[in-house]
Amino acid sequence: MVASVPSFRELLDWTEDRVAEPRAAEIAAWVRQDTEAAASVAWIRSFHEGSRLMPLATPPAARRTSLRRAIDDHVRPWAPADYTVGALAVATRGAGTARGTRGAGTGALLDLVFDTELGAVRVTVLPGDAAERAVRVTVGEQAAATLEPGTPRVLLTAADRVRRIADRVSATEFEAVGVPNDVDRIWLTQDRWHIRLSLPDDWHG
Repeated sequence: MVASVPSFRELLDWTEDRVAEPRAAEIAAWVRQDTEAAASVAWIRSFHEGSRLMPLATPPAARRTSLRRAIDDHVRPWAPADYTVGALAVATRGAGTARGTRGAGTGALLDLVFDTELGAVRVTVLPGDAAERAVRVTVGEQAAATLEPGTPRVLLTAADRVRRIADRVSATEFEAVGVPNDVDRIWLTQDRWHIRLSLPDDWHG
């Protein structure tokens, strides 16, 4: 006879041999006669088996640095003290889709061209669903040649909080998908310089 129905925590301890007699014998008897308890024990044992097949490992130092920086960007405001501002020179809205843009939708495109210290920077906004957009940032070939491989980043921020980090898809192009409508700035940033591009209020259509 079981003195009391074992809790899930007791079943966990029992499967790991952390329950002393005579309680261990009581739990064993209960597991043999109660299908719900038996299912819980089977799940616990399956979980332990799976954890042995997926041991924890320390990521490479470069990956740890990248992950830590990405987390910091989302937690802390992004507002560098020293930066230059790109001036919006051209804004064109037209029909169609941007060829090759991931997550492409349909509808009017918005092309923005900014004058920056790197030369002309083009921002192409492709409408997606009602709340998110795909954005492509293109720098000139001469500017791309000055960017160190792997170090430049394109950050999309809202109220100085990083909302998306664009992927570098080629030597001259960066892309971000699922960009929320509250994004108001795009930053081109490297170790020693930062360029801010302010989006027009109606950039998302």
